[in-house]
Amino acid sequence: MPSMNKALISAAGPNMAPMMDCAEPTFARYAEQFGYELIIDRTIKDAADYRSELNKAARWGRISMMKEVLQDPFDLAVWFDADILITRFDRDIADDLATDCFQGFVWEQSPLPYRRGVNINGGVWPIRQDPDSTRFIGELEKIGMDATGIWADQEAMCKVLGVVMGNSIDGNFMSRPMHPSLFYDRTDWLPAVWNPTGLAKGMAGGRVIHYAGLTNEERLPLMQAQLAAMRDDGIL
Repeated sequence: MPSMNKALISAAGPNMAPMMDCAEPTFARYAEQFGYELIIDRTIKDAADYRSELNKAARWGRISMMKEVLQDPFDLAVWFDADILITRFDRDIADDLATDCFQGFVWEQSPLPYRRGVNINGGVWPIRQDPDSTRFIGELEKIGMDATGIWADQEAMCKVLGVVMGNSIDGNFMSRPMHPSLFYDRTDWLPAVWNPTGLAKGMAGGRVIHYAGLTNEERLPLMQAQLAAMRDDGIL
């Protein structure tokens, strides 16, 4: 099988820069291990308030980044949020993406009293060079930032996949396919070890730690401590 041209993508503005300083060494280690080109955009603008329009625009920025990378063209692009540390380097996420699927996500089950539901988490997003990838990103762009709430592009992903986000209607907290979608059946649902958030946070065997749902003041010392431990253990 010919080798793939792969890219690992992430981004951070000034607000998330300290987190990216922790994440980038683990991204670089993973990229070297599995032959990815590492592409990190540190020019975006972001803010401490995740509900702000600035942060919403920053989250939407990954759509244009992924589109550009897939046009380069790379065979596979994998997005990791800036508040993620990759902690295991013995398996490539590409090996867990079903061959008949063009992209993959992890379902997130959130505990009470938070969002209280099961939703798609876009913090880890592998997507292949495929006609459906182009169409999927095009449908996201048609929805556009202004038509989404605080969950921004993740909300649009649910819409394009025909999925109703948990807690959005009638008190039913399970995200579920509700409308016909050309893309749902070719989207893989990856093992939780690739993005263990919500009730899966801290699960044994996790391949990443995603410091989601925390303030920067909370997540930064945790990320720094984990990074230091990985260096002490010779993982990095």
